[in-house]
Amino acid sequence: MKGRLSWLDIRAGVNELEKINGCHIKTVYSTSKKAILIKFSNKEQLLIDPPSKFHLTHKNYEKVNLTPLALYLRREISNYRVEKVTQLGFDRIAVIKIRSGKGCRLLIIEMYANGNIILTDEELNIINLLRPVEHLGVVKEGQYLINQPELVLDIDRFNYVKGDTLKKKISNFLSLSGRVVDDVIAEMTEVFEKELGMNRPLLLSDIEKGLENNSPEFIKVFNSFFSEIFNKLTSVGNYGVVYYDGEKPTMFSAWKEKHPQPGQRIKEFDGFGSAMDAAFAVQEITETASQKKHRKIREAQERDLHKKIDEMTILKSKAELLSENQAEVKNVISVIEAAHAASLSEKEFERFKESEKDKNPTAKIIKKANFGKKTVDLILDKQLVTIDYTASIFEQINALYQKAKKIEEKLKKTRVALEESKTKEIEVTKRIEKIEKIDRNVFWFEKFRWLITKDSDLILAGRDSKQNEILVKKHLLDTDYYFHADVRGGSSVIVGENATEHTKEVAATMALHLSKAWENSTITEVYCVRGEQVSKTAPAGEYLTHGSFMITGKKEFYHPTKLEYGFSIMYKLKNKEIEISDDNRKVSGFTANPAPEEEIEFAIPVMGPYKYLEGKKCRLLPGSAKKGMIIKELLAIAEQEHPASFKKYIRNITDKEMELTVIGNSKLSHAEILKRGEKSLFARKTKTKKNKNKKTPDSD
Repeated sequence: MKGRLSWLDIRAGVNELEKINGCHIKTVYSTSKKAILIKFSNKEQLLIDPPSKFHLTHKNYEKVNLTPLALYLRREISNYRVEKVTQLGFDRIAVIKIRSGKGCRLLIIEMYANGNIILTDEELNIINLLRPVEHLGVVKEGQYLINQPELVLDIDRFNYVKGDTLKKKISNFLSLSGRVVDDVIAEMTEVFEKELGMNRPLLLSDIEKGLENNSPEFIKVFNSFFSEIFNKLTSVGNYGVVYYDGEKPTMFSAWKEKHPQPGQRIKEFDGFGSAMDAAFAVQEITETASQKKHRKIREAQERDLHKKIDEMTILKSKAELLSENQAEVKNVISVIEAAHAASLSEKEFERFKESEKDKNPTAKIIKKANFGKKTVDLILDKQLVTIDYTASIFEQINALYQKAKKIEEKLKKTRVALEESKTKEIEVTKRIEKIEKIDRNVFWFEKFRWLITKDSDLILAGRDSKQNEILVKKHLLDTDYYFHADVRGGSSVIVGENATEHTKEVAATMALHLSKAWENSTITEVYCVRGEQVSKTAPAGEYLTHGSFMITGKKEFYHPTKLEYGFSIMYKLKNKEIEISDDNRKVSGFTANPAPEEEIEFAIPVMGPYKYLEGKKCRLLPGSAKKGMIIKELLAIAEQEHPASFKKYIRNITDKEMELTVIGNSKLSHAEILKRGEKSLFARKTKTKKNKNKKTPDSD
């Protein structure tokens, strides 16, 4: 896979970025130490990772701590509007021109050498940048120099560029290499054979001969052909292709070949950015809980081993130094005894030591004496050794060796335990199936609590008061249905005006479970009104808290009877497009019960009232179990109950997705714990607790 982009790749990225013209920059993220991800108001995302990536992306990148440049850009250019995106001539440099009330800014992306990201003002004064290049004057407060090299595809330039073969000549002529050049030559051969009767294979000597003859017909065909090639090269962007060797992507291109190589496996895309996403998608092994546990044990043992080795080495070294320098150490003890006899204080002794340091070798090796502790720090062969000046030197040497010997005995046990851990880790890894990482788009409704009913109705609920506000302000239409438990504190739940009676019952039950009633283990009524009855305007003299609303008019009441929430998994099928209508809240393309013959693209976790969930599901009740343990159990049960072919999709469900899906103040029902038997985390916890509570018999 090539590590740097060509001018053609930059042109493809720039052309595709026409989609963001007129859009506002929402925010900037860091995805690595030098890569940034810019989000725009039309939900497009631009990945900039000099010198290898510059394209629109649909992947979900893990956000890392903001780099200084990303933090600066987030503060400086958020809410700026994109005026236009251009390429500097045919150089590997793109320029994004943005503007706000503060003025104009240019974000310059260099994709040659090590790459760079540079922010300037309209006069090209450098404001900030990723990487200063001092010898070129590319530094803060410096002036950025613009150069716009042109690509001229005419006969004069063809004669000028070097190349002893047609391929080298065309490569230099187009400033490109590889498959693009091969395809242009194949097309050129066809055209020149058809129009001029030139023989195959087309050679450089044939072209040079035609140019020497200066035939009007040859010149016309030459100019016409390369004019068309120029137009094709400069209009790339709405197409991308990835080349594969088996399952491994080896190359990407924005050029659509007319003469592809036979047998070459390729995958074509509607845009250059999608091709880049696919080209850099990697297969990863998802670390299971078991692998993580054994890895952490091994790493802790390795740290302990190194620590013990260091301790033992230091003890032996100190013992050897004392043994080798006995005469010097005895002299130190004699000096300190004399100081005590002269009733010198510790400070007086320190002054005496400093005054004697340059002329007395004994004073030179004394670092510090502590009369209170009866110890002295010595510098022996550049190493610090502390001794008790009231004890025998031989006793202290022997004590150091004994300590080292005890650590050495512990080391043997640590080494045995470490080897056992390594063996177990290898065995666990062998049992783990390699899971291909699946990238998927995050849908807009996933930021809320949500559920798709069997009637394809989308139910939305706020996670907190802030989301309740967003739901009502941005998504609730006058004709929609609004549900809320008849209790203080709970989610606002909404469905579209065309929702079925079944969906309305599900929404009402959902509103009950996502309220204080769940936490308090009580059942209450749920009311339903139309969107037009919900308002943020409080009556005169009253005040509405954040996330609460004024309800007017008649209410319709629902009476859920059970507090049972559920967990299930929905699957996106490969042969079905996801269709989401924000107007009537209908979603299609997901299923909880895929047929054996249907191909799955990815899995997505979902929670809702247990009674109304489809597919294989788990029951949750009000409780206080740890959410982390619940998440592990739910995924383990899902793997256990689904066919083996579903495993890779379930394992691709991330901890973050589960954290957002599973509700708090809950516990697994006893029946769910029994599904896993002794493997269940909760079963083991209960067993451990019982063993601790057993009374041990009194010993006589």
